[in-house]
Formats: sequence, structure tokens, C-alpha cells
Amino acid sequence: VIGRNKDGILDKVGNYIKINFVNPIAIWGKHMFGEIGSYLRDNIKDNLQIIFEALKTPLQDAFGKLKDAIAKISGGITKLARKVLDAIDSPNLQIIFDPVNLLDESNYQEYPAIFKEFVEILGPDIATIHAKDFKIENGKLLSCACGTGQMDYEFLLRYIKEHKPHIHVLLEDTNPYNAQQARQFMEEKYASL
Repeated sequence: VIGRNKDGILDKVGNYIKINFVNPIAIWGKHMFGEIGSYLRDNIKDNLQIIFEALKTPLQDAFGKLKDAIAKISGGITKLARKVLDAIDSPNLQIIFDPVNLLDESNYQEYPAIFKEFVEILGPDIATIHAKDFKIENGKLLSCACGTGQMDYEFLLRYIKEHKPHIHVLLEDTNPYNAQQARQFMEEKYASL
């Protein structure tokens, strides 16, 4: 992968860098703490330094620390992702939209507004979508197969139909017992719009 940002900082990357919003963010790549890491740390230091510190912790602690760190970032994860994309300014860096991963026990009731803000800010850079549902059990937000939780899919599927009709959508939290049901649920909802 060869990429160059608007300042000419990134000439080539030996492997790749990917930002994937998984509880709530994971950043990895061959040069994470090399050329790319230095660029991010130095140029978006106010928002990303806390993430770099969290990434230095043992893996089993990283997700919790990253979630806490990102909660402290002004503007939240969506605006942080926009800053990263703008700073790197490369078509090789795109977004995986995993709507349920933007949610937790404190914000799930506002999910329509959260999803809308995400696509308004990051829509052109969404490369793929991970689809799953969510439910609240014993005060905890749990992900589950599409159609088995409490999410209303109209916004997401309408967005796909109107703006990204050829995008790949990965059905998550499926198993051999519910995969066909989840696929059928999504296909029927999509066709009804």
C-alpha cells in the first residue's frame, strides 16, 4: 500500500493501517509506532495521545482503557475518526461502519441520532458495514444477530440503499442456527424500503 498525505509525510507503508471501531476502536499496522504513529501523535496529539498510552497496556486491558480514553475525547469517536482521516488524507484509509459498536449502556436509547451523525460525518469514507443487533439484558448492552434485538433497521438500510447500494455488509453475531434467519430479515427489510 502506498499513500501520501497532503503534507507528504507518508511516502509508503510496509503493511497497512486500519481503523476499526470495535469496542470502540482498534488501531493496528506494521508501522503503528513508527512513521504513522509519529505523525498521528505529533499532529493530533491533543486527541490521540491518550489512545497511544492505552495501546501500550497489556492486550487484556487495552479495550477497557481505550473505551474510557475515547469517552474523554472532545466530540467523541466519530469526530476523532474524521480528524484521523483528514490528517492522513489517503484513499487507502477508510471506515468500517459497525453501528452497534458505537453504543453502550449509557447511550443506546439515542442510537438513531448516533448513527445519523456517524454517516453525516464519515459517510463518504465508509468502505464496509458490519450489521448486528443489540439488546439490553441485566443492564448490559449485548450484541446479537440482526432481527433478534431491539434495533430499528430502517435508517441503516435506507442509507445503504440511497448512498451505498453496492457496499459489502457483513452479518455479525450469527451462527449456523440463526444465519439464514438474519440474512432473510435484512433482505426483507431492505426490499420493503
